[in-house]
Amino acid sequence: MLGVSYDCVRLKELPGFIGMPNLVDLNLGNCDDLEEVDDSLGYCGKLIRLHLGYCTSLKRFPCVNVESLEYLDLFGCSSLEKFPEIRGRMKPELKIEMEDSGIRELPSSYFQSETHLTKLNLSFMKHFVALPSSIGMLKSLVELDVSLCIKLKSFPEEIGRLESLVELDVSYCSKLASLPEEIGDLENLEKLDAHSTLISRPPSSIARLNKLKFLSFKKQKPEVGLEDGVCFEFPQVNDGLRSLEYLKLGYCNLIDGGLPEDIGSLSSLKELSLVGNNFEHLPRSIAQLGALRCLKLADCVKLKVFPQVNDGLGSLEELDLSYCNLRDGGLPEDIGSLSSLKKLNLNGNNFEHLPRSISQLGALRILHVFDCTRLTQLPEFPQQLDTINVYWSNDWICNSLFQNISSLQHISASDSLSLRVFTSWEENIPSWFRHQGMDTSVSANLPENWYLPDNFLGFVVCYAGSLVETTAQLIPLCDDGMSSMTQKLALSDHSEYDIDFASQFFLVPLSSLWDTSKANGKTPNDYGCIRLSFSGEMDDFGLRLLYKDEPSEASDKGRADMTIVTRKSRYDDSEASSSSSDTCGNSCLYLWELLSLRICSNK
Repeated sequence: MLGVSYDCVRLKELPGFIGMPNLVDLNLGNCDDLEEVDDSLGYCGKLIRLHLGYCTSLKRFPCVNVESLEYLDLFGCSSLEKFPEIRGRMKPELKIEMEDSGIRELPSSYFQSETHLTKLNLSFMKHFVALPSSIGMLKSLVELDVSLCIKLKSFPEEIGRLESLVELDVSYCSKLASLPEEIGDLENLEKLDAHSTLISRPPSSIARLNKLKFLSFKKQKPEVGLEDGVCFEFPQVNDGLRSLEYLKLGYCNLIDGGLPEDIGSLSSLKELSLVGNNFEHLPRSIAQLGALRCLKLADCVKLKVFPQVNDGLGSLEELDLSYCNLRDGGLPEDIGSLSSLKKLNLNGNNFEHLPRSISQLGALRILHVFDCTRLTQLPEFPQQLDTINVYWSNDWICNSLFQNISSLQHISASDSLSLRVFTSWEENIPSWFRHQGMDTSVSANLPENWYLPDNFLGFVVCYAGSLVETTAQLIPLCDDGMSSMTQKLALSDHSEYDIDFASQFFLVPLSSLWDTSKANGKTPNDYGCIRLSFSGEMDDFGLRLLYKDEPSEASDKGRADMTIVTRKSRYDDSEASSSSSDTCGNSCLYLWELLSLRICSNK
């Protein structure tokens, strides 16, 4: 056996191999300066393994004897433009790696000898220009990958003879503008990936591919895509493509008419991606896609209206309409009939109101309305909602958000010891939470007359971390025998978001703290301090008092003025005798909680 060390990076040429008839393994990998392999290597009939990977300067490799060869490595031979002449008959188990090489084309003899081949990987061959017609001889071929062959412009019609082909990858072939009609003859094809090509008119014959499950013609924005003015047209379905589950047509410059009216006949379709296109309307038959689980329409900036649901799309779980510039009326009033919808993304749109029927989305768990700067109010939330992404710079929306959360809390005698935790895709504690800190407990003095019957909703807490429970304590103003109201509250979090990239929040309603039997005729306004202790992992937190109606300057200017004044409670005077575990004193963070979101005259 002859082996050449990887350290021989300056090796430029090799001696002849005439005197080495028993050579079994030749390893020349990573010999960067090697330019030529002597043609006498063709006489080494016992050669089993030949490694030439990453010989980036290799230009001449005349021939190779394949009688015994089981492995040939040409990976990364970027200067090698011609495939070596084959001597002898190939063994069925021969594996050839030539990805990222400079080979321009393969000789017909290669395919005549490789009729047993099941996988052919020609990806990253940046100088590869054409497949020979003899490729049709590969009757056993199951997978063909020519992705990133950036000079490949066309396919021979003989591609239709690959009767066993299951997967075809032509992605990133940036000069490939068409596929032959014969592609419809690939009756066993299950995956066709043609994304980031120049194909704008797929052959109508693809509708005959009734085993096809995955089909992609999506483009990249805007680096790789169609030329300016070229619009994509998907062929009529004609009751074909009966097994298609995934269809990706993002950034294809689809306009009205680019999608067939019978697209609703794709009875097995689970995911449809149409992001970044230029149509104004969608075919109405989309509502007939009964198996569809995910519909992506983000960045379709010309879309005027989402079609009526008409009790269709019964399996839809995710709908992405983000950044479509939709206005009021752009969402159908019957959107609430999407009974399986779990995630609704409406980020970056221009509506002021959302359809009330959103409250009827019984399965909805995630709602995104971030960057909806014109949104003035939120509809009632569905019962299962646990993740909400809003525009935290809009105080009115934040207040509306937590009022809706208050209605979802549903405090009762049976569940008053458990609070629902909601999640927002916000890494930092929003400034809406006026009192912020990083301790594992917070004590805050309450403003005078902070409790307004039928108006006060509770204490809103936002945190970053992973909490298990919190202990809430209301502490009286005066030491006249009144006892604190204390309750340990479990936190119930069902969000699917990674907490490392999100903030979480919950509402502590007064009803979860207030015990009339302990009040002795006192009211909540006789209590002047709220203390929250957290159990679990927490990085930082925010706290705010929540009211149904924030007082305006005209109706309650005096109350707004008093919000900058805090009072001492008996809690402040008792710190010297408190245990270290109950310390407030120096570690106590006082909340000067404003009762109004914003004084009207200061907006």
